[in-house]
Amino acid sequence: LDASRRLGIVRGAPVTYRGLEVGRVSQVGLASDGASVKTSITIEPDYAELVRDNSKWWATGGIQFEAGLRGVQVSVESVSAWIRGGIAFATPPTPGEHVVTGHRFMLEAEPQSEWLQWQPRIAMRGARNSPNGLALPSPVRVVASWQASWLGLYRRRTLETWSIALSDDSLRVPADFIRRAQQTGSDVTIEVAGQSFALADTPLGTAPLNDASLLASLPLPSDAQLAIWPTEDIATSWSSETVLLVVNPELREPLAIDGTRLSSSSTGTIAIAPGVAIATALSGSPVINAASGKLLGLLLLDKGQWSIGPL
Repeated sequence: LDASRRLGIVRGAPVTYRGLEVGRVSQVGLASDGASVKTSITIEPDYAELVRDNSKWWATGGIQFEAGLRGVQVSVESVSAWIRGGIAFATPPTPGEHVVTGHRFMLEAEPQSEWLQWQPRIAMRGARNSPNGLALPSPVRVVASWQASWLGLYRRRTLETWSIALSDDSLRVPADFIRRAQQTGSDVTIEVAGQSFALADTPLGTAPLNDASLLASLPLPSDAQLAIWPTEDIATSWSSETVLLVVNPELREPLAIDGTRLSSSSTGTIAIAPGVAIATALSGSPVINAASGKLLGLLLLDKGQWSIGPL
């Protein structure tokens, strides 16, 4: 870490993430050209996943006072940081690339307010069976299109979702995607991996879905080149100790959700706590168990509430 001055940091000072100690300062001294103070730190292996090339670093230490109508608030990062100084860091909601030993960052005297609000969801070491070797499903983009009339003019309308292709020759999609397509009252065309077919030519074309259905099955186009997920690798249960990964090609890496943020709902879904921020474009993405690598279900969005529909 390069800084313009020492910032009160000494060897052995703590490195923290969200106030928890995740590493130590191993050395403090002038850079070889004398232009800055170089602080070398060591992050414990269990927390190395948190450090990315877009992480931000700042010095901590001393006591911060904030006066308000309710009195004076006093905050201290940690007793150790108060005595010996310390360093904290944060990583953006969209984490950058992993870094290797020797990567250089700038060390700021204090954080920008937005850094303190960042909440990236990164699977920690131990949460995954094999962080670099875990087999991930390949989500399939599905588009429903139809012609809609407005003032005598016809325009193409579309709905989009993600899905997963299974070895039982089915393409599982959120049931709400099919319901919305059925409710158009038009001839709907389904497009998958460059292939298209009429929704009316499938079993779903003539039989409205039950309101309680979470997922629906479409036939796999015979000529489509899709990555198939084996049905034997589908999970049948989960627990509060489970860490789940949302997989999507629009994400740099899978989005981690701790099992303590999940709960079983009366509708059969696995409800996700409201505080978990998820982009609406991820609806239909497959969700896997980070430890076993088994597929649990698809990500569903209903009236602003996220959940997982088990397969």
